[in-house]
Amino acid sequence: MRVFIGYGYNERDQWIEKDVFPILEAMSLEIVHGKDMHGDVLREGVKDRIENSDGLIGFSTLREGQEKADFGSHIWVRDEMAHALALKKRVVEVREKGVNIGEGLVGDRQRVELDPKNRLRCIAELVKILSGWSMRRLLLVPRDPDLVKRIHRAIVKDELLVAYRCRNGNTISKPRDGRIEKVNNGFYLNAIGLPDNSLVEIEGSTKTEGKVFNTGWASADLVRIEFD
Repeated sequence: MRVFIGYGYNERDQWIEKDVFPILEAMSLEIVHGKDMHGDVLREGVKDRIENSDGLIGFSTLREGQEKADFGSHIWVRDEMAHALALKKRVVEVREKGVNIGEGLVGDRQRVELDPKNRLRCIAELVKILSGWSMRRLLLVPRDPDLVKRIHRAIVKDELLVAYRCRNGNTISKPRDGRIEKVNNGFYLNAIGLPDNSLVEIEGSTKTEGKVFNTGWASADLVRIEFD
């Protein structure tokens, strides 16, 4: 899953790159931002990155010296959130305690409060939100009884290697590692980074047999994916 992060490109907000980015990357999230195209006006390149992302996190942190201003945060972060909301992307706003951003931002978004004295609580809440953004539990149903046995055998021996990737429009994600569990004679995969109306391809293999199965592209909106 690709997430755009809007934040202040200054020393005061360096903790976001230092503390937040590594945690989100450890969740197998791909992070994009507009730091290299920074400006008060939202550039087309930044808009493109937002459009190609699955969601956006906007950090409405304090601009030094603007404690009492009607708008005390970063204009570009506000505009990035507004653009994502217009595209009906998932948006979560992290607003620093006491910061005023006025009434200009309209749209349905989740909000997390940031207390500079307790950033860990904010990060924990972000992780919780992002974990639920696009997690899907998929039931995999092989039609061939022999294939069912091969998959079961590989799971029992702890040899099954699983990778899946997402196709959203013309964009295909890099393969992500997964794990298939057998529950009540069903094979289940918990997968992240699968937006609505996207496609998913799941492949299982072992080091000894090579490829065991490939589902081909199937709708990620299905709870049950049948394959040969």
